[in-house]
Amino acid sequence: MNRLAFATARLMRRDAPLAALSVPQSALLADLSGRHVALIGNARALADQAHGARIDAADRVIRINRAPMPSPASHGTRTDWLGLATRLLDTDRARLNPGRILWMSPKRKRLDWDSASSPGFYLHPLADIDMLAGRLGAPPTTGAMLIDLCLRSDLESLTLYGFDFFASLSLSGRRNAAQVPHDFAAEGAWVADLLRQDHRPDADPLRRPLHVLRAVQSCALPPRGGHQKQAGKLHENHQGRLGLHGADLRHPGIGAGFRRLWL
Repeated sequence: MNRLAFATARLMRRDAPLAALSVPQSALLADLSGRHVALIGNARALADQAHGARIDAADRVIRINRAPMPSPASHGTRTDWLGLATRLLDTDRARLNPGRILWMSPKRKRLDWDSASSPGFYLHPLADIDMLAGRLGAPPTTGAMLIDLCLRSDLESLTLYGFDFFASLSLSGRRNAAQVPHDFAAEGAWVADLLRQDHRPDADPLRRPLHVLRAVQSCALPPRGGHQKQAGKLHENHQGRLGLHGADLRHPGIGAGFRRLWL
């Protein structure tokens, strides 16, 4: 596809030609098989931590949108995958230098040619976005879609950094939770359910579950029952496939009713 055909397909909202530019989802997920994955959110709280070395030590580092990185000490330096729902500025593209771009937004009109024609480009299917939106009762954030996507793979572990569901706002903008179309409480409850999915009190701590979802010090989740919208049932591919290592769900709430997870 050339640039003109791309612009026409985008203008006419013809998803099939755009999807032809994408690697298959199966190929994308195969690249995560057996790997330790770090998914970096844009919560401002992450800037106060020192997780950069641990982030860069992951097999795959995935960042979100313009991915501000105030310091290598807090955020690391690598960007293997970049999940986008907004157009990427040339300066950000050069700064992040992502190995692969994933377009996660249903708003295909924002997709630019440089991203769509880049090596390994992936276009997230509209059906998958709609499914997660139905589960959450609101349009999902890019971070939620990436969690859902990663957990479909045979990855070794998925570690979340900088996810506090807008409790500390975002490094990438000044808007508050009321000014965006997402339900952060529902997303927090959904992630908490994922974390609990394979948390068995009698489980052997030395035996690794098939998949491990971890939330680190910069992440905070709402307590059970504290969200305004009830998160729906988990995707069947997630059931029974998650575990939690080293996090203390008993830590007292901090701030506005949040339960903080420590690793």
